[in-house]
Amino acid sequence: MPRPPKRHAESPPSGEKSGKARSTHEDESNILKTGPVATSTYQRWNKKGLGLIKKLEDIPEGWDWKDDDIHEDDLEANIKRYKERIEDGIMPQWWEQKLKDYEKDQAEVQELIASEPEGLAYDEIMRLKTLEVIRKAVLKNGDDYDQMRNVTTMMEKYRARELVWTPGRVTYWANGVQLTDYEEFGWERFRDLSDKHFDRTKSEEDLGPEKGYGGIWVEGVSDRS
Repeated sequence: MPRPPKRHAESPPSGEKSGKARSTHEDESNILKTGPVATSTYQRWNKKGLGLIKKLEDIPEGWDWKDDDIHEDDLEANIKRYKERIEDGIMPQWWEQKLKDYEKDQAEVQELIASEPEGLAYDEIMRLKTLEVIRKAVLKNGDDYDQMRNVTTMMEKYRARELVWTPGRVTYWANGVQLTDYEEFGWERFRDLSDKHFDRTKSEEDLGPEKGYGGIWVEGVSDRS
């Protein structure tokens, strides 16, 4: 599943809040910033006979609080890891809080997925939510650039799986009509299509797929800055 919510903390769970996770001991962050360097794999500690460790001064040498072998957006893998760390018994209070936060995120992700047609990618679901916000804003504030038809048509196409969110590729739209296939964004291409499909001398009654009075819509994310 592509890019669910980001990991709550890049640093150990005792540092400055990033998302939700925060330690109750502010001084622990400074200590752990000078701790051991993260390794590429996770070493289990639950069979070393160390017992429950809840104080920093009792942490064994070589213990690593980082989980760099797991992608930060992989909810299931992170939840599994936190359960292992709780079982290992080293600073379990940190991982219990992070587990709680991630399980909440997982529930929210599942709720989002269930709100849209089956089979849509996570990026497409999130894009639909953004387009819905835009649709409501246009309804409230007015459609000065004639974009409502673009927004509603794109939402229909996403839900019908006729439009796909493709990183690095965009599609161009005007008056509710898709003008191009997926391609890299280019300013010259944008200007050409704008000149072809933009005409404010037209009245609303004269609008059609070929030319309207509104602006061009670029759907997608370009790799170009």
